[in-house]
Amino acid sequence: MDWLHILVVLLGKCFNLNILDVTVVQTSGSVSEVRVRPGDNITLYCDCKQSLGVYVVWFRNCSHGNQPTLVMQTHTKSETRDTNYDLMPFPRYKFLNNSSHTYDLLILNVTDSDEGFYYCGTEQTKVVDDKYITQKYFYNYGNITTKLICGKYWLCLCDCHSRYNECNNL
Repeated sequence: MDWLHILVVLLGKCFNLNILDVTVVQTSGSVSEVRVRPGDNITLYCDCKQSLGVYVVWFRNCSHGNQPTLVMQTHTKSETRDTNYDLMPFPRYKFLNNSSHTYDLLILNVTDSDEGFYYCGTEQTKVVDDKYITQKYFYNYGNITTKLICGKYWLCLCDCHSRYNECNNL
């Protein structure tokens, strides 16, 4: 996305034109910056495929504070399976199965506590045959990392409407 496109989106916000509620800015080779307003919903896309014994997992690393990585799994492990087990204990986070063997992540009513780096991957359990037969988890990560930023990022330009009116009155 080029700077002209970003400027059009920001100016659209200033004049209350609902051009786009989400802005994606390519910040480096594989990290996209997504800016949303508080209360918006956002879908983050996963490029990892699920197959027999291979499950999609979502991760969030917070961009503020020293919080541990949040891991959201699309399945339950047999040793933790319980009839009351909730796959998603966070009610604003939903997995979307778009029938292409992957799970996108929908975040409802975004708040600043949702900020961070999101990425998906796969988790696979393999039997390791060393001295004793044990199971081990292997993770592979996708190529998409999204930095989610929540806030009124266009505030620096929001008084442009009043300045525009002043300029027209000259």
